[in-house]
Formats: sequence, structure tokens, C-alpha cells
Amino acid sequence: MDSRIFSKQYGGGVALLRQSEIVYLQVDDKYINIYTDTNNYYVRSSLNECMRKLEKNFIRISRNVVVNFDNAVCVQDGEVIVNNGDKLIVSRRWKEVKMAYMVYLSEK
Repeated sequence: MDSRIFSKQYGGGVALLRQSEIVYLQVDDKYINIYTDTNNYYVRSSLNECMRKLEKNFIRISRNVVVNFDNAVCVQDGEVIVNNGDKLIVSRRWKEVKMAYMVYLSEK
């Protein structure tokens, strides 16, 4: 699978990101905000379209958020804490997300 994703930076420039750089994605109206350790980017797309391009370590934790488990620090108490310090609420399928994280860790 292609490990790159194209996006447009908030400053108007164009960036090429590797999937490993992505911490999480979040829906904002018709755009997908892409969060990395250092910058935020966006692409006009649907979350389902982005999910088709992403590797299996990306897990949907709510209707609007997809997390890259490679950049997750902790999954506990209904939250995923990622390496940039953000705390993301797991608003659906908490048990499935927790189990997926445990499987991810065991395969790593």
C-alpha cells in the first residue's frame, strides 16, 4: 500500500506526508484535518475515502476521528492519548477500540 497521502497545508502550500507522520485525522465539515507532531494539514475529502488509503494501524475511534496507533501513547478510560499530547475521546465501540489496541501491541 502506498504510504503517502497528499494534503494541502493551512498556509496554502502543498505537502506530501507519509502515513507514519500522521498522529490522527479529524473531520471538520467537508475537510479532513490531519494532525502530525509538528503541523496541521487538511485535505478536502470524506473520512471513508481517507480510510480506504490508510494502513491497518489507523483505527476509527469516533464518527469524526481516526487515530494512528503507531502514535498512540495510551488507551484508557475512554480516551486515546497520542504522542503530541492530545487526548481523544473514544465515543463509540470502546471495547472494540481497546481490544484493537491490545492486538496492535501484541503484533508489534
